[in-house]
Amino acid sequence: MTIPPLTVRPVVHTAHLPVWMATLQALGAATISDDPMWTELQLGRGRVTLTELNRDAVEGEVSLGFETPDLAAYAARVRPPAGMVLEPFRTEGFESLRVVGRDGLEFLIDQTLGGGGNSVGSPAVSVHAMWITPDVERAAEDLKALGLRRRLSQGSGRVVDMQAGEGDVLVHISDGGPVDVDLALDVLDIESAHHALLNAQITHDVIDETHVARSSCRCRVSGVSGSCRRTPIPWARSCTDRLAVMEASKDDRNRGVMAGECDCVSRS
Repeated sequence: MTIPPLTVRPVVHTAHLPVWMATLQALGAATISDDPMWTELQLGRGRVTLTELNRDAVEGEVSLGFETPDLAAYAARVRPPAGMVLEPFRTEGFESLRVVGRDGLEFLIDQTLGGGGNSVGSPAVSVHAMWITPDVERAAEDLKALGLRRRLSQGSGRVVDMQAGEGDVLVHISDGGPVDVDLALDVLDIESAHHALLNAQITHDVIDETHVARSSCRCRVSGVSGSCRRTPIPWARSCTDRLAVMEASKDDRNRGVMAGECDCVSRS
């Protein structure tokens, strides 16, 4: 039986809701719910939820999360591997599925939250959650069991990119650190995203990393900082107007590859 699709929907815990809202809306996010305890925004692929900081979380902490249009059908069709937990979970009147990965990462799968009116985010921006773990392959297999498919993998085994119905999850080696979650946004047009952030007065710098055909930018607004990472895609471009002009490595130039996709990460 086909597993109902998942939407990637990480949750950000923050005391700076207006800053996050301004940043995400500048990049084209549409508001689904504006409750301070559960502010949900739709991007072109995937969603992001913002929630007020509580005593158990730290500023900028990100929790992995997903949504599915039919939670009951999803629960009936998923077959988790031995050692992985998938069980019903209820909190404050809401039904969810609680998942515990085999590395101990815990997260929820919820019924898709409906939106009214203008709830379609910019198609140029998609959500890219990051699962940081000591065992990349095992976490990737956990996500595969949940219905995601392998999109890209690095030969060294340090990175596997998994694709959901909407949004993606990058599984990355923790290099001895703890299991963790982070958030990125993939932006198809870095220059447009740059100008959108400027127009919204989101201050950001660009860090050039030409040795890997990638650049990074950092955003700093009202005590909240963020970073954008460009990753190689198979078309060439240059960036101007406060964006460092990128030059790919020799091997990348030979393949006609240049950085042109941006991942934007907000954190305190």
